[in-house]
Amino acid sequence: MRPLDLGDRWVLPTTDPADTLRTPLTCLDAATGAVVWAYPIELVETTARSGTDVLAATAHGEVVAMDPAAGTCRWRWVADRPFRSVDLLVTRGRVYVVGDDTLFILDAATGRPEGDPVTSAGGGPAADEDTLYLRIGDELTAWALP
Repeated sequence: MRPLDLGDRWVLPTTDPADTLRTPLTCLDAATGAVVWAYPIELVETTARSGTDVLAATAHGEVVAMDPAAGTCRWRWVADRPFRSVDLLVTRGRVYVVGDDTLFILDAATGRPEGDPVTSAGGGPAADEDTLYLRIGDELTAWALP
């Protein structure tokens, strides 16, 4: 996984040598490599940006939004089950989480779910300026973004 480049800092999951399941989300000073902060979380699968926040999704079905300056958690959402795979897409104030075969839509500012989950979703979501694209079953489905 590539680190999120925040200019003067990078954010990425790192491995705790004492516990290989623990992959703290770690913020490093880009110039020195020094650890700025580390947030204890397990099995980070993917990261994304949402405005100034850093998002991380885990195999445990958890998504967190972090303040990259302070290293504090702004919000946390947990699915009703763990994920074998997870993708994130952030656009227009929403976080689109595809965990296994289900699409969850979260408010990017609060982490609150919006609407019902969409099942039979496959692969990572994609979007252009006006449309969200997602494979549902064997078809590519397009939704107008709010």
